[in-house]
Amino acid sequence: MELVKMAGRFASEILIKFNNRELNAKSIMGVMVLGAKCGDTVEFKINGEDEQAAWKAISDLINDKFYED
Repeated sequence: MELVKMAGRFASEILIKFNNRELNAKSIMGVMVLGAKCGDTVEFKINGEDEQAAWKAISDLINDKFYED
C-alpha cells in the first residue's frame, strides 16, 4: 500500500475519511477496512509539524495514480 508507506514517512497525524468512517492512513488495516475503491472520493485530515509536506506528498502520489519514482 503506497499510501500507507507515504503517510508513515511523516510525523503528522494523517486520517482518511470515507463513508462516515475516519481511520489512520498510516495503518494498512485501517485503510483496508475503509473499503474505498478506485474512483471513490475520500477526504484527508492532516495535522502536525510537517502537514504541508505530507499533503504535498500524498496529493502527488494520488495525482501520479499511486506510482512513486
